[in-house]
Amino acid sequence: MVFQKLLKIASIIIILLISVKCIDDEIIQTEYPRVQTLEANRITESGAVLNAEIIYQGNQEIIEYGFVWDQEENPTIESSEKRIIADKITTGGFSAQVETTLKENKIYYVRAYAKNNEYLVYGINTAFFSLGSEAANIEDFYPKTGNWGDTIILKGRHFSYLSNNNHVLFKDISSKVISSSDTTITCIVPDGINDENVSIYLNVANQQAVAKNKFELTVPEIQSFYPMKATFGDTIEFIGKNFSAVNEKNIISFNEHQAEVISSSKTKLSVIVPTSVNTHQSKVRLTLNLKSSSAEELFEVLAPKIFKVSPESGSSNTLIKITGDNFNPDKIGDTISFEKNYGEVVEASKKEMTVRIPFGTYTNRFIKVGVTVAGQTTYDSSLFTLEEPWIKRENVQSDVVNRYRATSFSLLNNAYVGLGSHSRNNLSNLSNDFYKYDPIQNSWLKISDFPGTGLSLATSFTIGNYAYVGTGRSSSGNTNEFWRYDPASDSWKQIESFPYAVSAAKGFSIDGRGYVFIENYSDNLWSYDPSIDKWTKMPGLDFDIGGGDYTINKGFVVEGKIYIAMSRNQSYTHLFEFDTETQQWTKKSGLDYSGAYGNYMGAGFSIDNVGYIMGEKSVYEYNYLSDSWKELSDFPIVDYYYYYPTSFVLDGKAYYGTGSYEPSAYEPSFWEYDPNYE
Repeated sequence: MVFQKLLKIASIIIILLISVKCIDDEIIQTEYPRVQTLEANRITESGAVLNAEIIYQGNQEIIEYGFVWDQEENPTIESSEKRIIADKITTGGFSAQVETTLKENKIYYVRAYAKNNEYLVYGINTAFFSLGSEAANIEDFYPKTGNWGDTIILKGRHFSYLSNNNHVLFKDISSKVISSSDTTITCIVPDGINDENVSIYLNVANQQAVAKNKFELTVPEIQSFYPMKATFGDTIEFIGKNFSAVNEKNIISFNEHQAEVISSSKTKLSVIVPTSVNTHQSKVRLTLNLKSSSAEELFEVLAPKIFKVSPESGSSNTLIKITGDNFNPDKIGDTISFEKNYGEVVEASKKEMTVRIPFGTYTNRFIKVGVTVAGQTTYDSSLFTLEEPWIKRENVQSDVVNRYRATSFSLLNNAYVGLGSHSRNNLSNLSNDFYKYDPIQNSWLKISDFPGTGLSLATSFTIGNYAYVGTGRSSSGNTNEFWRYDPASDSWKQIESFPYAVSAAKGFSIDGRGYVFIENYSDNLWSYDPSIDKWTKMPGLDFDIGGGDYTINKGFVVEGKIYIAMSRNQSYTHLFEFDTETQQWTKKSGLDYSGAYGNYMGAGFSIDNVGYIMGEKSVYEYNYLSDSWKELSDFPIVDYYYYYPTSFVLDGKAYYGTGSYEPSAYEPSFWEYDPNYE
């Protein structure tokens, strides 16, 4: 920096000294040289001859001298065109023929200069009118092949020392010139050229030169890669030729999913497997200079592995952790299935995921958790316990879509559903078929048809190894017939008829006897003794609940007592208890919820001496010890409900279904309810 300042100061001093009129031949002894710019001559269309004289060498050797010229006054060696002469000189004249960078019909200012180890001095400006100059000439360039962004060196004559005055083009796309002299230009292969062979042009002083040979754009070639199987975030090494040494220039895609290049050379690339890959196998392609090359082999994403699901049970909306390997660190790329329901991936890494158990319809309580990554699914070897009260089970068969007002009962290790109507408001098309349900296999098997015509709104109870089914509505009206079913022989036998022809009665079993409660009769409770095949009237319920119509909603048995739920005006459900030992009726706490109204919605059942009423949506639990109600879980399908369903209990679980569905677009279904998961 000090040296440059001294040179500038010396230049100014020399100019001032030359400007002062001196006595002829008087020379002041100085440390720096003195140079005088003379007039240019021999000006032609091919250039001009520049002239100057070293008047005084100074007290050091001149190491460089020459000329600078520009269309602006006071050209400098740093920012103007120049001709450098390095021959030894002490004093005397010197000249240089300039055949380049001179534009036609332009005025140029010229200054001679001389330089020693300490000083750079200029002569005064002279000017001349240019008639033009010779065109630049590209004699050769190297390398002759390459990629976008590579460095190319041009060799020739009549180049400009000023990089900005050398306009290099590959075909019609400009190149960036890094450095230049009058014989050498260093430039960059521009982005965007896509011809395999392109001409190189050089424009200097409004004249153009073209290289004899064409530049060859190389085509990349993938020869191999390793490993051929990996997972997200792993590094893949590609071996080949004609790669770019600039990471960003090499576009590596796995089935159109671009990967990050972390290091590159002409023959090797290191690439990260992108998390956006969503297929098991991918075609790997390298695009460079708008040219593409694909590997012969397909890349494979490793299948996910599950080592552990923790905890091993849970309910909807709770979080679990899945540990394993080959998960997608981008959680969008991981799919977690719980049967046909898909959990929300909250966090993900290669080896661990946090997942939210989804709400939804489940058909099993013990399910396999599956992880799907890039189209490959792996299931946990252990079964996950779904702690949901409701799961969907196989629906009972029917020759039509819906089965209304059906009758059901549980006997031994199976349940049975049958009878009913095919239309909610049409009683002319009734069923007399029955099906047996196996809860372990979750399957239904047809048994012998119910004798006689079809019925709806029949009632049932079980005693010992037999089931008893009767009353109900036929196509011609209510009936009082009763039949006994023997599962051992799959046969029906008629027993003594019920005292009244009724429908929508409720049946119960206690201590080897059957009980039937009916509507709109004062003698509304009857007991059946199978040992003598006889019905006996029991004390009736005097249900003064405010007058008006009422409906026997549901009923259940707890601790040897019958509980009857009754409603009116869709507002309040009353509960009455009948003690079979004392044969006394007692009014109990009611349920203030209109959704439990009506025998055409919901159901009543008991599990382990706890009574339950199923309303439109929710389950209500009755505690006989505290005579109190508690609302439990909602029915899992919240946007529709059942008309005239049926229910039964097997192995501590309730089953609920059939009926019609509102809206009717929904398919009929059967559901299992387990209160242990409330």
